[in-house]
Amino acid sequence: MFAPNFNTALCFLNNNVFYNSNLGVFIVLLPYKTPSIHRLSSVICLFDMRTLFISLFLTFLSSSIFSQKVTQGRMDSLDKQRIAYIETYKDLAILEMYKSGIPASITLAQGLLETGAGTSFLARTANNHFGMKCGDRWYGERTYKHDDEFDQSGDPVKSCFRSYKDPAQNFSDHSDFLRDPQKYNRYGGLFLLDPLDYVAWGTGLQASGYSPVGHYSARIIEHIERYRLHEIDYRAWEERKKVPANKRIVFVNDLRMVRSLEGETPAEIARACNLDAGTLLRHNEDKWLRNTVLTHGTPVFLEEKKDAWETTELEFYFSHEGKSMFEIGQLFGIKEKALRDMNGINDVQEPALKAKVRLKGNPLNGEKMAIAKKKITSPVPQKPKNKKPPMIPVVSEFPVNARNTAHLNQVLDTEFNMDRFAYSYSTRQVKSAPESEEIVIERFTEVVSAQNFTEERTVGRVIFHEVEKGETLMSISRKYGTPVDNIRKINNLQNDNIKIGQRLRVK
Repeated sequence: MFAPNFNTALCFLNNNVFYNSNLGVFIVLLPYKTPSIHRLSSVICLFDMRTLFISLFLTFLSSSIFSQKVTQGRMDSLDKQRIAYIETYKDLAILEMYKSGIPASITLAQGLLETGAGTSFLARTANNHFGMKCGDRWYGERTYKHDDEFDQSGDPVKSCFRSYKDPAQNFSDHSDFLRDPQKYNRYGGLFLLDPLDYVAWGTGLQASGYSPVGHYSARIIEHIERYRLHEIDYRAWEERKKVPANKRIVFVNDLRMVRSLEGETPAEIARACNLDAGTLLRHNEDKWLRNTVLTHGTPVFLEEKKDAWETTELEFYFSHEGKSMFEIGQLFGIKEKALRDMNGINDVQEPALKAKVRLKGNPLNGEKMAIAKKKITSPVPQKPKNKKPPMIPVVSEFPVNARNTAHLNQVLDTEFNMDRFAYSYSTRQVKSAPESEEIVIERFTEVVSAQNFTEERTVGRVIFHEVEKGETLMSISRKYGTPVDNIRKINNLQNDNIKIGQRLRVK
């Protein structure tokens, strides 16, 4: 192999390219990552001037042709593929919204993004739409692919991913992952948001560390707005009473449990699950009356709770939001009295903020839970602010064409088909996931197979602005380069009146 003499004259062009006048070649330093030591090294490539200029010319010519003639067709193919994905999995996302409280728009946008609209290896071969790894407690089928793991020698090894017989099991598993009580302090805040506020949910997922990719929330929000997925949320919310509780059963601490829908009562849940209302109330420690109107997302157990957390080895919960002992018991499927006995507190004492609450076993010598000095009120989930889905102006260089728009309208207008689901999917092949368990974003590259092109698009961030003294819509519009009409529509403003401290979405 030819080794250049670096003592000869080099003409510095930029950080990676040099021209050696003595040899008459370009030297290009290409960075790459060495897995075993995780540092940047360099590969030296030599090009004579003629070859380099020919390569650059052909690259420029081909990119110019494709950008002028293929881009709109490429977007049309992407739209067609994505709308077909929405049509296939819309009902599953709605069912999971009823079961877990995760907006259907969020679930669909994540599926679109993480599978390239169903074309990814994991989606095609393992019905795994959310890149869920096996973890330590997965007892179902498995599939393997190279991802981000290496052996002690630094060589790549295949990672283990969960494989499902039915996509419905994966959608359910994804909901269980976000609803896992062990991850409450990470993802629990999402379920206090307005259930129809997809922007808050998208940015909340990013803030909670769901994905390390910096533009993840922007991509989620972009998919929702381009395909009007938020309209599915609004319709599902209006028709929530159509799905009985026995179709929404999940498992916590290996116990059957239902999360209430807004306006539902214990008597309605008991009737749907073929239980006596009095029995259901006893399973939940008689904290409600038969006709108590429950808050959206309230855990309602269908069998007697346990005396300790049994699903994993988790011993403690840190009460970051000042939950009462009963609420912590509902989160983990543990009787309130058992929790109080384990933590050595009486019937009126409650844990302080950030208190270390024991969930199993006997307290160690000197172990004492911090007690709240004053009454702490737990946060209540927000109710929807808008009764109708807002009209979102999608400013795009490549709008959805007429044929795809007609198909999308048909998909959005189709009623939720509950009869597709013979039972309430909730996989019991996995116990509650440990904090170390990963969800992997398999890919962000979406392929248009019909034209064999790969598109990688950079999406702008979702930006908010807090109104300051002396500002007007016009001055804010000029600051961010967003038309006043767009700011009005995005924020559902009826006029140009704004207040100091008001938070406006500007991008």
